[in-house]
Amino acid sequence: MAQPLRRLGFLGLATAAAAIAVTVASPIEMGPLPDGMRTPVLAFELAIDAEEVEAMFGARHSIERVQRVSAMRAGTQLDFVLLALYTLLLAGFARRMHAALGFDPLALGALRRKRAAITLAFAAGLLDVLENRELLAILDRLLMNGPSFEDALARLAWVTWPKWIALAAWFVLLSPELLRAGGALRLAGASGIVAAFACGLALHGRGLAAEVMALGIAVAMLALTVGCFRRIEPLALQRTAL
Repeated sequence: MAQPLRRLGFLGLATAAAAIAVTVASPIEMGPLPDGMRTPVLAFELAIDAEEVEAMFGARHSIERVQRVSAMRAGTQLDFVLLALYTLLLAGFARRMHAALGFDPLALGALRRKRAAITLAFAAGLLDVLENRELLAILDRLLMNGPSFEDALARLAWVTWPKWIALAAWFVLLSPELLRAGGALRLAGASGIVAAFACGLALHGRGLAAEVMALGIAVAMLALTVGCFRRIEPLALQRTAL
């Protein structure tokens, strides 16, 4: 048995480290947050109006607002590192997964899913870059205590939700292989499916569903990393499309 995905595992560890750095740098408490939400960064990403954002960051001209904006800016800037790492992790895994697990990488169904998954990985990364640009624009205006950021907030929704959809879709797309692989990779596939279901619910109301969506993606990526270090006994080579 070999570890054909081991190098990707180290990339996954770097991704996890970056995620921890973003979490530590970002504000732990803000508020009040929208009903059902507990994570400040996620609530900021999914904010739907200026009143919500203003409430999260505190009163204008206050020290509290300055501190929260500074922390959120630090976390957002670190997120550029995180998004680059998870993009490479997801794209790399999609490219190498079929051969590593013993499936025929040239089977029509496998080849199509591989290409689609790689596209989704880079799409999620690009959307995350655009999302961060809008978040930073909003933070700049919050510090000015005056200029409207409604335009940036409107653009934010058009990149944030597609980002989460792309991430969830990546795991759903490759779930047949992940679930069959067993172990941590099976957990990655199952968590991704749960995240995708929660994403569908969150589109209509955010709240707890949005928290489950984000947690599901985080667990799926962590499980994917663990699975890359697993010794794999290749499954029987598949000669037909999955």
